[in-house]
Amino acid sequence: MKTIKIFLLVGLSMSLINSCSDDFLDTEPLTEKTEPFFFKTQQDAYQALIGCYAAFLDYDNTSYSWWAQYTAAEILSDDGVAGSAQGIGFEADAVDRFDIGVNPSSLNIYKAHYKAAWVAIARMNTLLGKLEEIDWSNIPGGENLTKEQAEGETKVLRAWIYYCLVRRYGNVPLITEQTEDPAKEAQADPSLVYGQILRDLKDASNLLNKGSYSPSTSTGRMSEWAAKALAARVYLFATGYYGKTNQDIPLGVGKGSVDKAALINYITGILSEDDIKGYLSDIISNGGFSLAPNFQTLWVTGTAEEQRIDPNFPDYLGENNPEVIMTMKASYSGNSFNGFSKWIGPRQVQSDSIYGTGWGIGLPFAKGWDLFAEEDTRRGASLLNLQLERGDEGYNLWSTKDQRSFTGFYYKKYIPLNAEPGLQDGTLRGGKGWAGAWYQDYTLIRYADVLLMAAEMGIDAQENLDAVRIRAYGQDYVNANPVIPNYENIMHERHLEFFGEGIRYYDVLRQGVEKAAEILAIPAPGIVVKDGPSIYGSTNIVVDGSNVLKTSGLQQIPWDEIDLSDGLLIQNVGWEK
Repeated sequence: MKTIKIFLLVGLSMSLINSCSDDFLDTEPLTEKTEPFFFKTQQDAYQALIGCYAAFLDYDNTSYSWWAQYTAAEILSDDGVAGSAQGIGFEADAVDRFDIGVNPSSLNIYKAHYKAAWVAIARMNTLLGKLEEIDWSNIPGGENLTKEQAEGETKVLRAWIYYCLVRRYGNVPLITEQTEDPAKEAQADPSLVYGQILRDLKDASNLLNKGSYSPSTSTGRMSEWAAKALAARVYLFATGYYGKTNQDIPLGVGKGSVDKAALINYITGILSEDDIKGYLSDIISNGGFSLAPNFQTLWVTGTAEEQRIDPNFPDYLGENNPEVIMTMKASYSGNSFNGFSKWIGPRQVQSDSIYGTGWGIGLPFAKGWDLFAEEDTRRGASLLNLQLERGDEGYNLWSTKDQRSFTGFYYKKYIPLNAEPGLQDGTLRGGKGWAGAWYQDYTLIRYADVLLMAAEMGIDAQENLDAVRIRAYGQDYVNANPVIPNYENIMHERHLEFFGEGIRYYDVLRQGVEKAAEILAIPAPGIVVKDGPSIYGSTNIVVDGSNVLKTSGLQQIPWDEIDLSDGLLIQNVGWEK
């Protein structure tokens, strides 16, 4: 939760950040320098690397409403509904239903977020393209940065953004060098995009070697372990989505379909199944990571609520705890706050002793509560159950606000607090309001994910699955209720473990489009919510599985970007005007 200030890259101009402390992420922008005179010294490279991290944060965390990966993924999943305020348009509902017919005027749903991705990629490509021109001699302000470290960290960041792009849209350009006009780049075959992602991560895993986890080194920078864990996630998604889908996956309207077998053959030639297994085994054996003993202490909000009830409840573990492998840092300073938390916060609830207010976009269904066993300690950390936590008075108060599709539940792990932990009197950190002060980091990959991916790939499957379950239920419960480590049970455990973390939708999609349509469908009469929008003739939530099949689970490419491309970008099937 250190400060990262956001800046823009326009043409050849790059705003750069001078360090104001010895901490890598405690930075402030002071000057603007032009590229031809800039990439010369170690200090220049260090500042440019900070700029890459800033773009990484800005892309998926701060500026772009509910379009960010986390919020949209929860809306798309079988766990949640669009929400939003009564009287606001149905853009998020169109995404929730996989149907642009719900709100035909929404032609640029992800526009700002899409453009931010290419700003970030351009910045990363620029640094990678200048590495050979830099004098890597140690100088003040260079922070002992090496060429290998700069290259490795930047490649992990670029891989993450490309992964977010290709899993959402399927068909995107592949730009790895500086280009005059990214808008004039054609879409690449998805196999090339996935191949580049895995190649970047393979390179990074060899370039970065900072040793095993320690609180002093795990400060949000990309590492060998982040590269290897992300490679495993990308591999499992790509081989699952393209390997388990029977229907054709279009390359765009009128462009034919992906050669799914060729894609899998291509990417496994870069990193094989054995390579990925080796990565996961290496993280487990040598990464120094571990599961937090108490699941709730991973989350500042869950901990604060428990401590309201029991002052002796253990403290929040903090941002750099040994379960965090890859994270997106946030701060209450500047524009570096956790942006998506404000979108999932409850609407107009400004007097609660714990929970902060927000826009109420992306709400979990009540069925999520019943997904968990009563003995599962993850339930109370994952969902805010209004009836249970605030009783009839609180439930009725919150339900009378202008929340659309009220369910009585909110995603809890990243909901904003109303006050600084320990100061439950409305004191806001940094003296700011809810929209600009919430500073919780977004954990992208936890050690529990590595253990469950390892179990899925047959690496000590029973031991790794049980480790996650024991933390959730306790040893006695797991002994009395054994679960075999088959694919279905592991995916169910992932559903529980990562509920409300933006992971579920892509775990569903990688089971194959047909299976995803089955899981995501909500047939009529639908799920009852309060003040739901009238869609398909019902205010209940209905999702037509045929829309998932039609779109292949892929999302709308902004029409403005298609128009700017002079025909080089083609819209995804199912999102035509």
